Amino acid sequence: RIGFMVLPPELAGRIVNALSTTGQFAPLLLQAALADFITEGHMNRHLKRMRRIYAQRRQLFRDIVTERLRDEITLSPTEAGIQVVGYLKEGIDDIRVSQAAAKRAINVSPLSKYFQDTAPTQGLVLGYAACDA
Repeated sequence: RIGFMVLPPELAGRIVNALSTTGQFAPLLLQAALADFITEGHMNRHLKRMRRIYAQRRQLFRDIVTERLRDEITLSPTEAGIQVVGYLKEGIDDIRVSQAAAKRAINVSPLSKYFQDTAPTQGLVLGYAACDA
């Protein structure tokens, strides 16, 4: 795995310091390969392709959830990304649902765990990118 960030110049130095503290550097050969991938336009083509694929998966996922689970969950509106938040109907515990899903090898994250200073909302963070049609 390798990642990159596009930062304003005033933040770049601070990130370099943070990375040097953690020692988390990608090998130079991978960095060079990624740089070539981006500058030669392959990244743009890849992103266009993946946006199209994820849009199809997102729509199919929304259709299936709406058809089969409309009485239990309401999906948040989204037009991009690889995850969607589903708000559970009142009385449904997101932690219990995520634990039950895990027993069936389905990985969902309870929304309530992302709240600190306010009452948690019961829901699930649902990923659809790895699912094909």
